[in-house]
Amino acid sequence: TNFGLHFGESAPSYSSGHLLLAVMVNCATLGEALERFCRYHSLLADETPPELRDEGHYCVFTLGVALPGRHYAEAVLAMFSVVVGRLTENRVRPAEVRFAHHPPVDLAEHQRVFGAPLLFDQPRNSLALEQQALLTPIFLANPALLATLEQFAQRSLEWLTPADSWASRTSETVRKLLLRGEKPQLQTVAR
Repeated sequence: TNFGLHFGESAPSYSSGHLLLAVMVNCATLGEALERFCRYHSLLADETPPELRDEGHYCVFTLGVALPGRHYAEAVLAMFSVVVGRLTENRVRPAEVRFAHHPPVDLAEHQRVFGAPLLFDQPRNSLALEQQALLTPIFLANPALLATLEQFAQRSLEWLTPADSWASRTSETVRKLLLRGEKPQLQTVAR
């Protein structure tokens, strides 16, 4: 019943050699790492990138599109929570976790995984962090290695979605339709 939570909790172990995580580990602060995660997200997944929003006291990591069902949102937010914990040597935990779906009957696993207040039936799936947490230094940061990794990440992004290619234009059109809450139709996208 908690497939998404358990998958997300274990995913960072399987993807620890990924370029995006290597970029994040070499950032000076958690805030820089989160910004890079959003910037280079397309290297990890072919979907609408997440956003970082300033909500005053909180910085909120929000999934790009609220998909039906709970397992995807729970997997991504659990994975992100684990990554934040690892980057900060468990000094930073979520301040709140917000889910677009209804609460499950048993919340024990959610409380164990996140260790934070859980909010359900929210407009978007998101994870809130205290603003001051963004200043938390990352112990293994290496600025010289970060510069090299970012050059490689940028080239990889350009290779994945060349500017003004049919693929990038189609992807952008579908993304905009989804953000407006519309179901992409073949004729609409083709037009």
